[in-house]
Amino acid sequence: MAEKKPIPNNGSVKLWFVRHGQASFGKEDYDCLSQVGIQQSKILGEYFKRSGLDFDAVYSGQMKRQRDTADLVIDKQPHQSLPVSTIMSEFDEYDFMSIIHDQLPCVMDELGLPENIFGNIQADRKTFQKLFNIIYTRWVAGTHSSGEIESYRQYISRVQKGVLKVVENSQLGQNIGIFTSGGVINVVMQMALDLPDDVATELGWRIRNTSVSLFTAHKGKTADHGSRYDCRLMTFNSTAHLDLLGNPDLVTYR
Repeated sequence: MAEKKPIPNNGSVKLWFVRHGQASFGKEDYDCLSQVGIQQSKILGEYFKRSGLDFDAVYSGQMKRQRDTADLVIDKQPHQSLPVSTIMSEFDEYDFMSIIHDQLPCVMDELGLPENIFGNIQADRKTFQKLFNIIYTRWVAGTHSSGEIESYRQYISRVQKGVLKVVENSQLGQNIGIFTSGGVINVVMQMALDLPDDVATELGWRIRNTSVSLFTAHKGKTADHGSRYDCRLMTFNSTAHLDLLGNPDLVTYR
């Protein structure tokens, strides 16, 4: 078989955002890849290799599920000289447990839910998602009961600063891998398409494990000569690497 040629890239920085593999929902430590998550990540690494995609640099959030996904994918890269992923807290997911604990008392009062509702639904993905949708929507709207958690606006600002740092440290024509979580990818998509919060939230729930979202970033300057960039969405939430195998059990959302 002829060797695959590297994917060309000219005039922009290509940011390949990858959501982590399936984590361990309902387990004592959620922040670990499940066996399915490990398999998803290895499949993506092989897919990138066959596609001729060779990263010039790799970034990851601090979370174990993000770092482990990056390691499993990078392991399949053809060039051994590729540096280990640079860890950036800007690409951490929002702290969903803190958001739940902050919002849950008010939500329970408003909906008349029993006190043990959260403990009973942690192992039930669909029921958990329904309740978390309500909690997340309140958080995005700024309706939270304390000032002790990161607000949605602060979260957006953090992610934007992280993307700007990556773009500033990259050269035109480079392919950059960023291994993170669905919320971060959702923020970048919202920024690129200038979406209102409710539309972005609805699309964000559809981001699948190890899905690939490609953005191009074009460097520029602000009026006061600061750094800026234009971010454009090219591909969103692709799981072609999983779809090709024809196994629906590999396509997961949580």
